[in-house]
Amino acid sequence: MNARDMTEILWALATMGHSFTDAFAEDMHLFVRALCGEAATRIAQNGDSVKIFQPQEISVCLWALAHLGTEGEEVQQFIDAAYAYGERNISNFSEQNANNSCWGLAVLSHRYTVPRQGKVFLDRATELLDADRPESVRQLNHANLALTHTINIPLYYRVCEQDFRELFGNRMLTGSKEDALVRWLRTGEDAPHFLSNMPLHGFQCDILSNDTEVNVEIDGPHHEDRREIDAFRDRLLAALGMQVIRIPEEMVDDVRDDIRSTLLLHQ
Repeated sequence: MNARDMTEILWALATMGHSFTDAFAEDMHLFVRALCGEAATRIAQNGDSVKIFQPQEISVCLWALAHLGTEGEEVQQFIDAAYAYGERNISNFSEQNANNSCWGLAVLSHRYTVPRQGKVFLDRATELLDADRPESVRQLNHANLALTHTINIPLYYRVCEQDFRELFGNRMLTGSKEDALVRWLRTGEDAPHFLSNMPLHGFQCDILSNDTEVNVEIDGPHHEDRREIDAFRDRLLAALGMQVIRIPEEMVDDVRDDIRSTLLLHQ
């Protein structure tokens, strides 16, 4: 089986994984582990040869493994081999290849060790980032946060110092309450320097202040459906030393003076 066949199989399994029965899923994970072990061995044996694996195939495999959730030492071996391959061949990675690799490693980092916090792929994706593609920006910001536990402020400024409404439309905003609160908090000479709605892949921060290291989250009617992913985001922000303030949507107008006072207190 060649590298292209392996890649297409992993992609197909990841795409259809939600429909598998428990019995088939168990066999599938055994098969995926075998593929990872074989791929890692081939990459290690062939050094920097792009004839064995292409950058696109590496990125798709990492993407697929992130979706499949397969566990085993063979997956770690493939991650290590893929990263070593990236270090040798990073100049051959396109913006999309590097960005997808970053996203895959970010998800995998919750179960596996990612060499050097994915630096070679993060640097390449940042270098080639197309700031006119919101999805790429969200993926890369999420990867930075998950892999390095830092927010890449220069990267964020590349898009968000522009008119974020023109660039992202309403997809950045979770509701009119956030928009109204940001506009109100920006009034006055003592207004904190806001990054506003921080786009992350799959989730976002409602209101983030660069001056105060405070994140304000407004919980709307769909919060219960997103509780798990919101809690994950809050843990990442806490790892940065940031304070997270959660407010029910219906209380925003009543406590906005308190929010401003809290933000000013932390400046």
